[in-house]
Amino acid sequence: MSRQLSSLFVVLSLFFVDGAAAVRAAPGDGVLAGRAVTHDGAPAAGASVRVVGTTRAATVDADGRFELAPLPAGRYVVEAASPRFGRAVESVELLAGERLEITLELHLLVHGESVTVTASPDPRAAAEIARPVSVLEGDDLLVALEPSLGETLADQPGVSSTYFGPGASRPVIRGLGGDRIRVLDNGLGIGDVSSTSPDHAVGVEPLGSERIEIVRGPATLLYGSSAVGGVVNVLDGSIPDFLPEAPVIGSVTLRGGSVADERAGAAAFDGRLGRLAWHLSASKRQTEDHEIPGFAESRYQRAADEDEHEEEEGEEHEEEEEAFGILPNSAIESESGRFGLSWVGDAGFLGVSVSGFDTLYGVPGHAHEHGEEEHGHGEGEEEAEHEEHEEEEGPVRVDLEQRRVDLRGEIARELGIFRGLKVRIGSYDYQHVELEGDEVGTRFDTDGWEARLEARHRPLGRMSGAWGVQLGRREFVAVGEEAFVPANDTESLALFLFEEIEAGALTWQLGARWEENDLGVEVAELPDRSFSGLSGSLGLVWRMTDAFSSSLSVARSVTAPNPEALYSDGMHVATRTYEIGDPTLGEEVSLGADLGFRYEGERLRAAASFFWNRVDDFVVEAFSGEEQEGADVVRFGATDAELHGFELAAHIGLWHRASSHLELDLDYDLVRGEDRITGDPLPRIPPASYGAGLSYRGDRWFASADWRRVQRQDRLAPFETPTDAYSMIDAAVGYRLFAGRTVHDLILAGKNLTDEEGRVHASYLKDLAPLPGRDLRLSYRLTF
Repeated sequence: MSRQLSSLFVVLSLFFVDGAAAVRAAPGDGVLAGRAVTHDGAPAAGASVRVVGTTRAATVDADGRFELAPLPAGRYVVEAASPRFGRAVESVELLAGERLEITLELHLLVHGESVTVTASPDPRAAAEIARPVSVLEGDDLLVALEPSLGETLADQPGVSSTYFGPGASRPVIRGLGGDRIRVLDNGLGIGDVSSTSPDHAVGVEPLGSERIEIVRGPATLLYGSSAVGGVVNVLDGSIPDFLPEAPVIGSVTLRGGSVADERAGAAAFDGRLGRLAWHLSASKRQTEDHEIPGFAESRYQRAADEDEHEEEEGEEHEEEEEAFGILPNSAIESESGRFGLSWVGDAGFLGVSVSGFDTLYGVPGHAHEHGEEEHGHGEGEEEAEHEEHEEEEGPVRVDLEQRRVDLRGEIARELGIFRGLKVRIGSYDYQHVELEGDEVGTRFDTDGWEARLEARHRPLGRMSGAWGVQLGRREFVAVGEEAFVPANDTESLALFLFEEIEAGALTWQLGARWEENDLGVEVAELPDRSFSGLSGSLGLVWRMTDAFSSSLSVARSVTAPNPEALYSDGMHVATRTYEIGDPTLGEEVSLGADLGFRYEGERLRAAASFFWNRVDDFVVEAFSGEEQEGADVVRFGATDAELHGFELAAHIGLWHRASSHLELDLDYDLVRGEDRITGDPLPRIPPASYGAGLSYRGDRWFASADWRRVQRQDRLAPFETPTDAYSMIDAAVGYRLFAGRTVHDLILAGKNLTDEEGRVHASYLKDLAPLPGRDLRLSYRLTF
């Protein structure tokens, strides 16, 4: 960490601790109090109630009462939660000096209302946001967990993945992936190199997360030009922002799976000591090679291999045994740990955390590549030497290590025209080596930092919001055989604002962001580049009734090309391509619109989102039809593009009795991407998918059964191969046992129960690595 960044840590620490400690209840502060009750009106004793995004939290007493004070005047989201009684969410408006009494009715709903801390400066219910948001938490997250972030989220509306085997997968949102999707670790950039190449894992273990939020569509105003396609925020509570009521609370999770002999476990503990709140968590996962339903190679790849052998008839070939039933080199080992400590005052908090994530995983598909290279060699000594090298090289694996130090603080007090400040600072040191057998082939090193300061201003008439600044630095070095990108560094600076104007049932949301990115490259023949641009958005949320709302947003976003698009030049072994960048690329400029409808009734909850995005100078990574060093050439270039589509979801209550609920879930999503110059489809666009499911939740039992259909993708870019349609059936059943203050959950889940072959169209490995076969999982979670 640089000396300047360390000094900033110290200065902010003194300021926030002093400010949070000095503030006491002011004459204008109010009190939020009331009752938390169950579905039949009984006290929800023991439930936790908190004002999301503040330090205010309380435990419901035996009479169902709670009180949260002092609180400055403003809009808040109040959340009550209990493993025994369920959950309740309510948005409230607290006036200056008011004592506001509310009643929170907790329900064990299958799909309750979501609260997001990612889509706006202040926490909001999903229905209050102009852009579509999904939140994965609780039992839903536990059942959905996969070894990679991309596969954990792949069944969410509008989301696919870059699936590069079980160990590496990044989210694709509405057909956009890579550096157009910002992955956050508790609100800051994750600091890995997963956007550099799909074989690079995201530097976070989903097993250790508490909740994951997905913002679909442009989020550049708050998170920068690399969020033009959306944001995924992984939240784990490693920096506490409130004081727990009990000295120690926590959870322990154990899991085993059949498809790869998975053994996994995670533990998280939170506690308090006076004004200090602490967090400690760890996770570990180990798998063998994954089982697959049939051949590792697709029928299109096998046909291409047969054609190649026929063309080379007469030449001698060593017949390779095709992988069947097992995906070779797909084993995973990973572990993570975090420790956080916060000082929590009456008007704010300041905390710091240290964390680490290590993983060692195989990169499938290289045996096929080596076989193809064998065909290109002549007979004799050169071929023998090549084959000897192949035998010595062994499978390609990635050994990844990341370390982070994060600081986060918030203070709610009057500071001139401002009513509060939020700060986040993160410093990361990332490295991974790509092992060829036991030999180091390529080493990637990235270190940097990011800082973000938001200042919420006092209401200006009907307008409220926040202004902010974000800055960061990233240094990247790759050394070795796969160092197809030269060493480079990036410095960024951004100023942004986000405002809301309430006018009765209408809420206007508007914002702007100016951002500058300076890229330096350590190759004399290549130019340094500097990019700057102004992005803006305007959104409207219309609460037509208590149950029905609609939203419309329009955004103009400016996105700078990343160093990989500008400077790549070399063989990329993992993707079996030779990549060539274009150092003359300019900024992408996109104009997009989102239209959304949401209904929240007693028996029906439904949402529909329609989107359209028109992009000038869209940077595309496409096959050129050329070959270099025995590999297909992929060139980065610019074109004009258009993407459009929709996401539909409905949850229909079929049966409700007391605390038992049965729901039918339906969803459909579609995205189309087209090159406006050539008329060709854009490459690696996911096909349409739709699904249906039944979900039951009661006091102790819950169960679900889901069917998902992914359509055939035959709208292809030049030199792209199709993927066949497939259907997946998943199911889960769980039982909850209460023993005093301790809760035991036992969950049996099945994934891909029909052992169907499925291939991800957005993956470079779609013809070499199918999705895993049938998997039976048993999970146990202890909460206290």
